[in-house]
Formats: sequence, structure tokens, C-alpha cells
Amino acid sequence: RYLELLLKVAETANEAQNFHSLFRDALTGVTSHSGWIAGPIYIEAKEKGHMFRLDLFPITGIPLPGRLEDLLPSTLVEQVLQTARPWAHRIPGTPDNTNPAWVEVPPNSIFAFPLLTGAAAVGVLIFLGNDKNAPDKKLGELMRHIGAQLGRAVERQRDRQVLEKSEAYFRRLTENSLDIITILDASGTILYESPS
Repeated sequence: RYLELLLKVAETANEAQNFHSLFRDALTGVTSHSGWIAGPIYIEAKEKGHMFRLDLFPITGIPLPGRLEDLLPSTLVEQVLQTARPWAHRIPGTPDNTNPAWVEVPPNSIFAFPLLTGAAAVGVLIFLGNDKNAPDKKLGELMRHIGAQLGRAVERQRDRQVLEKSEAYFRRLTENSLDIITILDASGTILYESPS
């Protein structure tokens, strides 16, 4: 079951054309396997220093003792980014879940998992759950692999955007230049010549 999810996430990560489809498809699989509720996704900007947030799954109607923004510790996302390790946070004012596993109960915990590129975190996945579906060692290991798959996809998407921006700049520069621009390889073969 976990292997199927990991393969689905890897396939999604390789085929996704943008962040929305990447995370929507991958997190749908995670939530169906874990019983968690997908929260926001935080992705660190390439330039560092600021973060953007994706809210792909509505959490309206989920009984929480306040707004999610107020329940998330202000340092949680930063802790996950700095340590590249998962963190769990108990939502203040929520009781333990003493119901049987088949009874649907409101979340009482927030789980945060890093999106990894190598040993560094580039983003954070937030999930809502409770003490009945808290991540065990096996699920924690699965989420580490999923975080690595999604983190590499984030890096590929960033690299693609940088390349497209560079190509567009080069194209504008060469197509609007009054001078002829020629690019040769080492043997003198013309690789590119501007239209001027």
C-alpha cells in the first residue's frame, strides 16, 4: 500500500507541469492513505527570504478551535525548514481522541513534513490529524521519501522557470539588437546567428 503511494507520487512529480497539479495529486494520495486532512503548503522562494503559500484543499467545515493561522505556531514552518525534519504540534484546547479508529473525530494535531532537496528543506507540507492517526515510524519514513520526491520536483520546476526566463531574455536581446550576433562552437561551426 505504501509502495503504491510512493510510486504514484513519483509519477506525479515527474509529470507535473506546475505546483498546483503536483501537490494536488500527490497530497490527495497521502490523505487517502493516512486519514489526514491536507493543510497549506509552504514553499521557500528561490531567492530565499520569503515564502509562498498554497491552499489547495479547503479546510472550511473542519471543526477546529480557531483559525488555522492562529493554531499554527509561528515558528513551526521555520523549524521544519531549518532542521529539514518533521515536526508535530498538538492543537491547544483539543481533547485526546479516545474513540475507536473508525469514528471520525476532529483533528487535534498538526503534522509538518519537509520538502527535501538533498539534506536541505525547500518547503513544508502541513497536515491535520489526531492521536489515532499520528505518523508511526513506517509512515514517517514514507513521508520522508514523499518529501524528497516533491522537493526534487520543486527544484526542477524552479530550474525550468530560470531557464525559460534566461531564454526569453537572450531571445529579446538577440532579436532586437542592431548588431549581428553569431555564436560559434569550438570548430567554428555557426550555432546561432541573429536575424539582424
